[in-house]
Amino acid sequence: LGKDIRERLHSYKEEAQKRDDDLRQEFMALAAWLDTKKTSRHDLGHMLIDIGQRLQQEKESSLDDQEKK
Repeated sequence: LGKDIRERLHSYKEEAQKRDDDLRQEFMALAAWLDTKKTSRHDLGHMLIDIGQRLQQEKESSLDDQEKK
C-alpha cells in the first residue's frame, strides 16, 4: 500500500512539473510575441483572462482526476 501511494505521489509530481513547464513555455512564447508587437491593454487583458481560465480548468481537471483515483 505504501509503495502504491509513493508511486501515485511521484506520478502527480511529474504531472504537476509537466504542467508547470508547459505553462512556463507558453508564458515565454507570449512574452516574446509581446516584445515584437504592440498590444493594446484590452488585448492583453483578454490574453491574461484566457490564461487564467486555462489554469483554472487544469486545476479542476487535476482535482477531478485525483478524486477518481
